[in-house]
Amino acid sequence: MTTAPADHPPLAPTPLLPVATARQTRARLRDALQGRWLVLWAAVAALAVDSALALAGPTAIGRITQAITDRRAPGALVCPVLLLAGAAAAGAVTGWCAAVLSARVVQPVAARLREDAVTAALALPVDVVEAGGAPAIWSPGSPVTWTGCHRSRPERWATSSRRR
Repeated sequence: MTTAPADHPPLAPTPLLPVATARQTRARLRDALQGRWLVLWAAVAALAVDSALALAGPTAIGRITQAITDRRAPGALVCPVLLLAGAAAAGAVTGWCAAVLSARVVQPVAARLREDAVTAALALPVDVVEAGGAPAIWSPGSPVTWTGCHRSRPERWATSSRRR
């Protein structure tokens, strides 16, 4: 283990860039999802139906196993096998719908967030960026992601010609 020489003071932590509060984060999320609530709720509903259909498979397999254990007639297997096949097919469809709907909500919001993070980072003074280091700006937990691009810079939103 190495220690710093006595003539050098310990390194002070680099100053952090401003971090948004929970209230600012919720407001930012609400603004980002504006106009996408119907698609969001449709994705949530598709995910819920997909989850419910995932429960039908084990139930059908249990009924098939029980019918075989009880040595029932082969006709007793028809209903559970149809249930299993129908649940698998419906689950595939609802899973696909949930993925497509989720992507329609998440991808535009993530793209907008990336644009805003880059815009906020480019608007920062160079000495602040250098003091924070490259990982402070581009890491997944970056404080720049949520600050400097929403309430503190309303002029950016007023001059934007893109649909937000």
